[in-house]
Amino acid sequence: MGNIQEKFALLREDISLQSDYIFELLFELGQASPGKARMLAGILKEARAELAELFRKETSMLRLQETNNV
Repeated sequence: MGNIQEKFALLREDISLQSDYIFELLFELGQASPGKARMLAGILKEARAELAELFRKETSMLRLQETNNV
């Protein structure tokens, strides 16, 4: 199971880095079109929060499975 947790950790890190990059792009866009940038940033924040919750739930389930398998 540890291998699955490692993959989730790498995926979470990758998504976080991509999100940070997108926020940087939105900042640049915000200088040209502040309203659109704010709207897109709001959507991204919601998606990021939903992904974080999904990862928390999945990690909890994996830990429970590991505990039950031991």
